[in-house]
Amino acid sequence: MIKHAALALELLEDRCVPDGNVTVFTDGLNNLIIQGDGANNAIVIEQLGSTEALRVGGINATLINGSA
Repeated sequence: MIKHAALALELLEDRCVPDGNVTVFTDGLNNLIIQGDGANNAIVIEQLGSTEALRVGGINATLINGSA
């Protein structure tokens, strides 16, 4: 005889679980330094318009300098 049991499900609140943290900075020679923490980091680097400025952003819950 097969017995069936009802599953008890509970909804949880939304959570953001960061996958990793990347530190981004420039050194005294204006070199861009990017260091990851060894987790599954994913970043995107974009040039801002026609300037020399860059934007580094985290994707897939990767934090940049501790922030989303």
